[in-house]
Amino acid sequence: MKAIARFEEFLEGLVEGSFRRLFGGRLEPVDLARRLGRVMDDNKRVTWDRPLVPNQYQITLSAADFADVSGFAESLARELEKFAAERAAERGYQMLAAPEVTLSADGGLQTGTFQVRAMLIDVPARSPGASESSLDGAPPEDFAQTRAMRPLEMPVGPTGFETLYLSGTIGGREHAWPLTGGRVTVGRGLDNDVVLDDASVSRHHAELRREGGRLQVRDLGSRNGTWVNAARVTVTSVGAGDELAFGAVQLEVTRRAA
Repeated sequence: MKAIARFEEFLEGLVEGSFRRLFGGRLEPVDLARRLGRVMDDNKRVTWDRPLVPNQYQITLSAADFADVSGFAESLARELEKFAAERAAERGYQMLAAPEVTLSADGGLQTGTFQVRAMLIDVPARSPGASESSLDGAPPEDFAQTRAMRPLEMPVGPTGFETLYLSGTIGGREHAWPLTGGRVTVGRGLDNDVVLDDASVSRHHAELRREGGRLQVRDLGSRNGTWVNAARVTVTSVGAGDELAFGAVQLEVTRRAA
């Protein structure tokens, strides 16, 4: 199960199947996880092995929104930590230590808005004579030679943009379509770039295209709608980590083909 789906299950169980009631309907609690995931992606660093990502996250809510979750803020933070660990594993990231998430309030924020700050906190240095087992999984001693990933070091397609994929499980099989070129069409018809053989999908359902350097999804007048992160859209920008639904078919924009 994907990290975001498991986190949504936690939220649904927490409020008896209606996690939209949190924050008084001003924002979706799952937005906290999605924003955390984007911050994780944006702050990855090049290392000797796999990309290194922050392991501490500070989520700041408005005073009213924090009051809505204050009774179970600790449980929510622990679940966000599990989400961060699972998401990092899904994307092949590594952390210097187990993730930590804290929630706090800021009276200067408007209700329905929040901030996520990330920090990469070093593991304690090994003391003389410490056993190797005590540092199981720790990076080599030259880990300090990491640096922020520059755009030119990220995988890019022929257009010069970072290569993204539309990925998901359909009929028990994993699929991934590269979102390259200027336009990618989605629908049930065989003339589409992404063919989804599902009755809920229109023949020409939606398209994804680059607009001013941004990737956008546009609904093409489909019967059952195009959805981004559980919100029905006509046209909107999307990026890695966003959950898309074409009718009943759910896919995700990813940076990895598998």
